[in-house]
Amino acid sequence: MLIGRRIRFLRLHRGMTQKELGKAIGYSDKTADVRVAQYETNTYGPKDKVVTLLSLALNVDESDLKVPDILHYDILMHTLFRLEDEFGITINPDSDDISFKFVDNTINNPLYNDLQEWKKKAIQLKNGDITFDEYMEWKLRFPISAAVETHEELKKLRVKRKDENEN
Repeated sequence: MLIGRRIRFLRLHRGMTQKELGKAIGYSDKTADVRVAQYETNTYGPKDKVVTLLSLALNVDESDLKVPDILHYDILMHTLFRLEDEFGITINPDSDDISFKFVDNTINNPLYNDLQEWKKKAIQLKNGDITFDEYMEWKLRFPISAAVETHEELKKLRVKRKDENEN
């Protein structure tokens, strides 16, 4: 996905006009919509500083705007091959479906932990414990969203332990 398509997707997801987004990242009222339109049509690519401002205005992790462009299935296939080579994510030969497995599931592997968090969110969505919008927000703000949830879980655990010690 070209960055322009992603900016447009996120802007629409946030319910913003091009002018509103342009003004939020510091462009004048006169040029705000034109500049955002140029980014969305990939006429011009935003510089790193503007990508940072866009991520703040759209309330997403900056990495979301820096995902490599996957313009064709062949590129996606080679991206999947690269994930196998570099991160141990492989096609699962034991499954009747097309699925992937993660070879390195050691407890201290950050990618494995992140994939576990994603799986937990996907299960919550499937079970109706969270809405699609909540799922999208979690993805768009990752890894901050996962860190906030971990922090909240730790706070609850501390309170529970404190209550148990007092009783």
